[in-house]
Amino acid sequence: EMAPLAKGELWPSFIRDHADLEMVEESGKVRCKSTGHEMAPTKEVVEAYLSGKKYLKARAKIVGGEYDFDKFLPSIVTSRKDPTKLFCHLTKKTINKVPEEIELHVNGRRFKARLREKEELDERRKKKSAGKGGGEEEDLDPA
Repeated sequence: EMAPLAKGELWPSFIRDHADLEMVEESGKVRCKSTGHEMAPTKEVVEAYLSGKKYLKARAKIVGGEYDFDKFLPSIVTSRKDPTKLFCHLTKKTINKVPEEIELHVNGRRFKARLREKEELDERRKKKSAGKGGGEEEDLDPA
């Protein structure tokens, strides 16, 4: 059992167990490996940083690098204007390369409606092209 630390002081095990944190011996501060941010070694400061917007966005980008965006092709592609983002051809929207945001987009009402419209259009086109070569002209109006 370790001796209790003063209020706000971090347990060394917390830093050791967190894959993204390391102690900087020279300054006595805690450094975040993925962002390079250095902070005071107190529990409050480190927890506030780890739950903050800047850290969560940086982590999402790193995790996003391992995410398979190709499963949404051809509807969602890399944006030509901003290669760090994605572009949805169905909704004409630019989306951040954050897995959660993409999941939200493809599960959204607008995306699903446009996808259904596209699939229906593709079906009609397929039937039309199959009808031309087959000689059956039930849908075509002779007038």
